[in-house]
Amino acid sequence: MGDGSRYALIVVGAQDFCISRGNSYDAELQTAAENASKALEHARSTNDPCIVHIAISNTPTSGVLNGCERDAFLSKSGSLGYKGGFIPTLGEGLLLIENWNPFIDNDLESYLNKKGIQEIYVVGFHTSCCVQELAESAIEKGFKVNVVEDATASVSASRTADGLKNICDAGGTIISVGDFRRVLYPENSICPGPSNPLFAPN
Repeated sequence: MGDGSRYALIVVGAQDFCISRGNSYDAELQTAAENASKALEHARSTNDPCIVHIAISNTPTSGVLNGCERDAFLSKSGSLGYKGGFIPTLGEGLLLIENWNPFIDNDLESYLNKKGIQEIYVVGFHTSCCVQELAESAIEKGFKVNVVEDATASVSASRTADGLKNICDAGGTIISVGDFRRVLYPENSICPGPSNPLFAPN
């Protein structure tokens, strides 16, 4: 984003079966999905963005899919539960996982390193599962991690809050969709950095 090489947006589990759980917390999940969609739109509007979609599947891939390979897989698999603007497109990568940790048994780390990524922004589902596992592993591997707190949710408010706190305790920063947009377009904002994050690392 910024310069097309330092930042990446990672969209985790933005699939219909993760967002529509059929319980009383669906409204919060839908709100988070709307904000995740906004973050994705913001990233797509920049020059040469690095965007990776992490999909939950019982047929994991060993590498990040791109181009024709990605499109063929999506067509064969019925889009993996992706709908509307969440469907991976253009130069966006797609990685399928069945383990909560997206860095296990695949080339995600080398994919990001080859693109010169040093900092990642994370949106998606669920906060206390895949999002937390991704964030904590990325921090351990030396990436600077920012989780967009109003663009992620879990199956309950308490689990969402617990996930965000655990990410913060591990060294991540919690920001908003508005903060993310200001990172991408600092010249259009009075405040170019995160404004009063919900949590900040010690």
